[in-house]
Amino acid sequence: MFSILKDIQTTFIHSPTVYKNLIPEDTILYRINQKIDFSFVNEACSNLYSHDKGRPVKNTPERMFRSLIVQYLNDFSDRQMEHSARFDIITKWFIGIPIEDRSYDRRALGDFRDRLGEERWKLIDGDNLTIQLSHPSFFCLFFD
Repeated sequence: MFSILKDIQTTFIHSPTVYKNLIPEDTILYRINQKIDFSFVNEACSNLYSHDKGRPVKNTPERMFRSLIVQYLNDFSDRQMEHSARFDIITKWFIGIPIEDRSYDRRALGDFRDRLGEERWKLIDGDNLTIQLSHPSFFCLFFD
């Protein structure tokens, strides 16, 4: 008798383990991730989101800020960043998207920038970070 096998497993249960085996330690995103704790972004943006209404936030401020870093480093448009966050394994890992998730729509980046505004961008020191990222000596911090 012929029967169609149903796919029982719907997610990679151990995607952090998969990422650990796939992400080279000599990439700049790996080293940035090791050296910088981005949790401050969630704290700085906490009053932009409701804590008791609506759905949980999937595209957290930290995830979107990390996306802006990847976008800046690669000089990506929003559309290119959407593609990278969806298909590039290193980008997915760096911004914190589980390997089986589809990622966000490119409009999420613009919405985040609009929500952030100039004042909050300065509060999280985004200008200083982009200046540091563009300076050659910044990369010396990550390589021995």
